[in-house]
Amino acid sequence: MNERDILARLRDADPAARVDLTRVDQRAGDALREGILMTNRDTDKTTTGRRSRHTAVAAGLTLALVGGGTAAAITTYRSMYEGGGNDGVTCMTTWHDPSAGNEGGERADTYGGADISGDPIADCAAYAEKTGKAAIVDPVVTRWQDGIVVGPAAGRPAEAELVPALTAAQRDAKSRRAELDHSLDDYVDGGMSKCFDKAEDKTFAAQELARLGFSGMRFVVEDQSPAEGDCTLLFVGAEDTMEVRGRMVSMPSAGQLPEVAALRTQIADKCLTLPQAKAAAEAIIGSDHHWPPSTTVDSSAKCTRVDFNVAGGRQIFLYGPEGAT
Repeated sequence: MNERDILARLRDADPAARVDLTRVDQRAGDALREGILMTNRDTDKTTTGRRSRHTAVAAGLTLALVGGGTAAAITTYRSMYEGGGNDGVTCMTTWHDPSAGNEGGERADTYGGADISGDPIADCAAYAEKTGKAAIVDPVVTRWQDGIVVGPAAGRPAEAELVPALTAAQRDAKSRRAELDHSLDDYVDGGMSKCFDKAEDKTFAAQELARLGFSGMRFVVEDQSPAEGDCTLLFVGAEDTMEVRGRMVSMPSAGQLPEVAALRTQIADKCLTLPQAKAAAEAIIGSDHHWPPSTTVDSSAKCTRVDFNVAGGRQIFLYGPEGAT
């Protein structure tokens, strides 16, 4: 059988046509995308065994959709920082087309990763330090190919549109919305911390909306299929609706994530300043596949709050008062 015959049979079989993609949950789609984008082609046995459960889910979904293949190992955390921003920020010391990517960190002028502080320039400075690569000279924030790219003011391509600085009100709204999303996805004491039913999830979501100052958000509750398990999940959907949907069986539970118990006992159950909580979080997460902890100063808080999200990589979000460690 020649190559043309094989391709013809594949087209006729069309395995993807039998997959109902509308049944794939948004959060699982996020895990799939992030897992693919943060996958290295080189096999590393020391990191394969440490990959997050969502990354394993992403690999399984990839195989189901394309009909086969070999799942590659997940990069170590340093390689993640060298690889570029994915859904976060991409940092360039010299301008180039961001679609060229930086898989494996081979480009010395490119690094980045997930959002850490809400300030792309500050995040690029942090990623430069973590990778040992050069800092960006006179950095500017741009949007290019639907992503946030930070590069030098000199030589900025016309396609890289400058992003105007946010007003104080806009920064506050962005921060509150980010915390809402992180809380809904949180495994410590948030929306993923236990197996909620629909009524419990609605109550939790209403409390979080009130705490963060959101009003008028309409709830959309969808009956879950038995194949999706007994638990529900929350996310902000189209037109600012709060959607309550079935949780996929393949999603990890809080009990399956070893970091969760430590985050509860060492941060959530204690009254720590932001620097104290960050030090504890860094010790808990270690050097496995993860993004750097994100810290947000909340001067009105007495103690630091913690959210732990898992989607391809793992990231801890901390909100609390400044103070000496």
